[in-house]
Amino acid sequence: CIIDTKLSNFHHGEKLYDLVKSELDKLKDIKFDVLLKWKPEGDICPQSIRDYFEREGYDCITCEPYCTNFRQFSTPFPNMNLKQLDSFQVEELMEWIGMLICNICDIPDSDASKLQQFENPKSPTITEEWKVDFCLGFHDGDEVCSLLKESKKLFEKEPDLPFLIVFLSGYLESYTAGERFERFSSEDKITALIISPDFQCLVITMGGS
Repeated sequence: CIIDTKLSNFHHGEKLYDLVKSELDKLKDIKFDVLLKWKPEGDICPQSIRDYFEREGYDCITCEPYCTNFRQFSTPFPNMNLKQLDSFQVEELMEWIGMLICNICDIPDSDASKLQQFENPKSPTITEEWKVDFCLGFHDGDEVCSLLKESKKLFEKEPDLPFLIVFLSGYLESYTAGERFERFSSEDKITALIISPDFQCLVITMGGS
């Protein structure tokens, strides 16, 4: 749901909270949650916005942005050609990435042979630093484009980077209503962008439950 504060019905001098509330009141018959991204002018506490709408009868959850990162050293990196990966290799690649993110060092024997293909065949002893930046937030298309621009700058600054991986995910506990069901799903979907130094991009979309 997009409430455009630049429209003519948002008159100067009127309290923006009231104007947004009047737009939300028009959606009272819609049976799903609304994510409202607020870009206020000045230094306004997000909690004060939440308090206002709760006083007006809305149940609110503050989706506060969250970022963290961790590093692993001496990690074997794959030698990939994104144009030549088939669907099976993509599935195994995602499994390999998941193990690294979860810091799983002991790979079961049954999986070792499958994942071994992603180690650099020219020199299996070559290892690199593995860095993961994890950010949770309500991000729009412009911010995703900005992220891709920053990725390009990072490749220019660090030309030896083998690849970058960006995960985009919906919020947990997303409300879903259908003709025969009404539930909270674990996630909307997860989209992974695997970006190579020549800025080729492999897009992998995984549906949520």
